[in-house]
Amino acid sequence: EARTVFETAALTNRLWQMPGVPAQYETRMNELLVSIWDVPALLAEIDRMETLITPIAGDLSGPIQDTRDWIFGRAATISSDFSGGPPNWNSPLPGKRCLEIRGHLDADFTGTYADPLPPDLPAGSTFTPTSFEFLPPAPFEFLAGTSLTGLGTAFGFEPQVGAGKLVLRPIGLTGFPHALIFNISVDDEDVVANTPQPIPVSDSIASFLLYLDVSGTTILPIAGIVNTTVEFDEAELFVGGDVSGSLSSELAVWVPHPVPEPGLTSMYASGGVTLAVLARVRARARKRAGRS
Repeated sequence: EARTVFETAALTNRLWQMPGVPAQYETRMNELLVSIWDVPALLAEIDRMETLITPIAGDLSGPIQDTRDWIFGRAATISSDFSGGPPNWNSPLPGKRCLEIRGHLDADFTGTYADPLPPDLPAGSTFTPTSFEFLPPAPFEFLAGTSLTGLGTAFGFEPQVGAGKLVLRPIGLTGFPHALIFNISVDDEDVVANTPQPIPVSDSIASFLLYLDVSGTTILPIAGIVNTTVEFDEAELFVGGDVSGSLSSELAVWVPHPVPEPGLTSMYASGGVTLAVLARVRARARKRAGRS
């Protein structure tokens, strides 16, 4: 049975605790039950669709009847939930986690283009960190610090990332046997040499930091790689072509975040608008860099 109010979700929970919202919700639900909740029409449409799909899908009478029963009883469920006015729901929310910037990387790199991206570093490639700092989450505190020795850089097409995407993958040691793999997804259209400004790279779930124990087989994601810019000095996008340049990234980790008070809703909404504006600014900057 679908809930009348999903008060265990973060947004609806906070909205439900705001004065006046439950009453407005009850009024609107009653309006919809009168204006659009046409049970005979909905059941007739289900009958039509069942007749249409049964020859192909087979007998679906069981789940289809469950849907009919839900539609037929929905108005009664809502009336029961609001029989004494809006219910005073105040379910506790589970703990949330938020991304927090906990480090950065500035580095130079050289390598060759590969398709597909090899599992090993290309011979002769380089990765030279010029500035590095990282405060990792538990249980990876042993990686904290500013020491990072570059081992090399792979660059090329990684089928798992998808069409139109390339991967820049520098690898370094914080101290044997602890290695960090910086897996940075880059749109292939952004790989242009000698642009007048650094190229902003779109944030992606395919850009992440991996921990690798080179003495064993442990490899785990420990952070996201965000706010990346890249400058290419060479960008020969054919197998064996030279690729070199520099990059700058921030490292973001998931940290526990307290549940905000209902009165802070407007502040978080304002913050969301600000992030959207910043995203548009970054997108325009990418287009200008590509045209230059």
